[in-house]
Amino acid sequence: VDDFIVTDYSDDCSSVSIHFMGMAGTPYESGEFEVKFRLRATFPFSAPKVTFTTQVFHPNIGLSGTVCMDMHSNWAPATTLIEVEEGCRALLGMPNPHSPLNGDAAHMLESDPSLYNDTARYWTSVFANGSNKPARLAAIVQEA
Repeated sequence: VDDFIVTDYSDDCSSVSIHFMGMAGTPYESGEFEVKFRLRATFPFSAPKVTFTTQVFHPNIGLSGTVCMDMHSNWAPATTLIEVEEGCRALLGMPNPHSPLNGDAAHMLESDPSLYNDTARYWTSVFANGSNKPARLAAIVQEA
């Protein structure tokens, strides 16, 4: 298990936040991401609602933080929140433009993967405290 921090859990355990670092070798490397899990009264027999509270440029993560992961049909009561967190981390490294919640990111990934990676790195540097800001986008933003 990679490093993670559990924070902001509610008194009744209906919500939990987990912070984790982006995976090496992805545009999200060096970023710190927060994912909020809302646990229903039927948990662990039903999947939690998962939302990124950190803004992420990714085809399978909506601008509101909603996540496109097939948890509900494959959910098992033995699934842990850490396994779901690991799934979120893995999702960052495996974008699927054919099932998008962010159409702009999906289109960019398919039409210009280099620009997609630079944009994702830039968002990571701005919103997730990442240290790998791509020079060409930083210069464009500074000019604006």
